[in-house]
Amino acid sequence: MSANEIEKVIGKSQSSTSQQLKHLVNANILTVRRESRNKYYKIRDPQIFSIVTEITIFLSNINQDKIEELSDTDISDTLY
Repeated sequence: MSANEIEKVIGKSQSSTSQQLKHLVNANILTVRRESRNKYYKIRDPQIFSIVTEITIFLSNINQDKIEELSDTDISDTLY
């Protein structure tokens, strides 16, 4: 996928997208190839999707625990 395509999909500025892509390339998460004036990015290892999914589930569980903890708190406890 080209940098321009990625920029449009994520809805971020060109500079922000370029910075993030550079970090992902430096972290060996993405590969990049250049064709003329365009750069094309590709996920280095598709297993990254399962890792991201696991992290998302983990964070969702943490957030759910916090929500339940807050719902158990009496409103008057938060006023003092």
